[in-house]
Amino acid sequence: MRAKSWKWLLPVMLMLGACSSTVYPKEMPDDFDFSVEYGVGGKRKVDTFTDTVVKDLVMDGVVEVSIALTDEEMQDIYRKMVAVDMMGELDFESDGNAHCATEPEIRTEWIIHLNGDLNTIQYATLCNNTSNSLAIMKLQDYIHEIVAVKEEYQKLPEPNGYYE
Repeated sequence: MRAKSWKWLLPVMLMLGACSSTVYPKEMPDDFDFSVEYGVGGKRKVDTFTDTVVKDLVMDGVVEVSIALTDEEMQDIYRKMVAVDMMGELDFESDGNAHCATEPEIRTEWIIHLNGDLNTIQYATLCNNTSNSLAIMKLQDYIHEIVAVKEEYQKLPEPNGYYE
């Protein structure tokens, strides 16, 4: 009976091993940084390489401000990126997922530096969200929420107008 109870473990171990070839350090590496451009035309941006944030003011263009994330915020984001496997092979086209033509276009680009590796992820509006794309969008929203409550961001002007 004992041998039978281990039979289910091998397929699970093989599946887990096949999920990602990326090895993530348990602790956030010193070289961890990211940049994410998102929103209409990819005009919003959070960039930890340069500690800058760009806010889209719609009719009034964009405004850039210096905002650094805390070590605690960076560690939390790192853990969330590991959970999503942001350095792995993400395929947004799987499971019938397709890009939608929207006007104006919603565009996202991530640049992630981690453990000496650089990964770029780009996509436009997605029609059928997979678990990967939903997790990445939640992470993007989480990062925006961190930035939006900071005093420096709160001092920025409100957007003028809106996108149709």
